[in-house]
Amino acid sequence: MADRQGSCCRKCELIRHTARQTLPGRQGLMFSVGRKVIVMSEKADRPVFLSGERLSLRPLEESDLERCRRWLNNPEARRFLKRRYPLDAVEEAEWFRSRDRSSDILLAIVLKDGERHIGNIGLHRIDWPHRCAQTGMIIGEADCRGQGLGHEAKELLLGYAFTDLGLHRVGSSVIDGNTPSIRCLLKSGYREEGRRRKRWWHEGRFVDEVEFGLLAEEWFLRPASET
Repeated sequence: MADRQGSCCRKCELIRHTARQTLPGRQGLMFSVGRKVIVMSEKADRPVFLSGERLSLRPLEESDLERCRRWLNNPEARRFLKRRYPLDAVEEAEWFRSRDRSSDILLAIVLKDGERHIGNIGLHRIDWPHRCAQTGMIIGEADCRGQGLGHEAKELLLGYAFTDLGLHRVGSSVIDGNTPSIRCLLKSGYREEGRRRKRWWHEGRFVDEVEFGLLAEEWFLRPASET
């Protein structure tokens, strides 16, 4: 077990090291994920960890928390989140500083046009010995929903999870009725694996929690039309 944990730590250190590398003539480390090329780049003020066509993912900073708190307290943005209580600045800061960074990777979703922070995405509860994790995402800015930005962010995260981290499986759970999230998961290749019946009290009634999962081999073998 100690050897496994040491291997995981070395892998994490290698990822942190390579993320700081740059290619000659451009900002970032370029690597291939299936049919795609992803750039891990870095700017002087805000480090860009993963870069896609319209958006990039960067580490979430403490200076982002006020914006995140606005989203999590907004009835529309948190409609399908499982949190039911108001979030204040003290609680959010304590959570951010105390979270276990070895098993929780949290990234800001940023539009390339205007460098606008529109949401967050992450890998949570990473189980290194068994190479699995949970994924979660929020698009907090209402005018950025319904444009496929969540799918683009999810694809970047999955490429990083399966290619760089070598994870074998990722899962996600959603409240039944959250059609946009379910559609996004299915588009990325997740499969419904089961339900916890009437798990959540939501909008005046008990609803199921739907469990989805995606294996690395399923993601890599998807037809090009599904990417």
